Amino acid sequence: MPIQRLPSTGRAQVLEILAVKYNHRNVGLVAGSRVNVFISTASFGTTATTYGEPRVFSCWANDIDLVTSGSTSTQFPFEDDLEDSAGHGFLVATDQIFIQCATTSTSATNIVDVKFYYRWKNVTLAEYIGIVQGQQ
Repeated sequence: MPIQRLPSTGRAQVLEILAVKYNHRNVGLVAGSRVNVFISTASFGTTATTYGEPRVFSCWANDIDLVTSGSTSTQFPFEDDLEDSAGHGFLVATDQIFIQCATTSTSATNIVDVKFYYRWKNVTLAEYIGIVQGQQ
């Protein structure tokens, strides 16, 4: 993550993520395949996780289903809106963001595009410390 370079008294600059857009670009996946992508403030190695983990702030699953015509059906692109009803997004105050992908029954290399919609936000130092403690 970028480091804050502008001086500010009693405030810290954090990243406010408003939305995440996913696009799975694979073609020819077999029915029954599943692609999970999750974005978090901590690394989980090869273990797949979901929103049940508090450090995961965006998660997407692409299930490839067999439809009656004999072809496969997929769910993409997908946009995960992280804003609340007042327009506030998810605040990230850690040094890194981790994007991890776990697949089931795929026979091809998986290509998932991830696009972030974000803005910078200044928060008080007390709020910044609380965010950092909750995301590590």
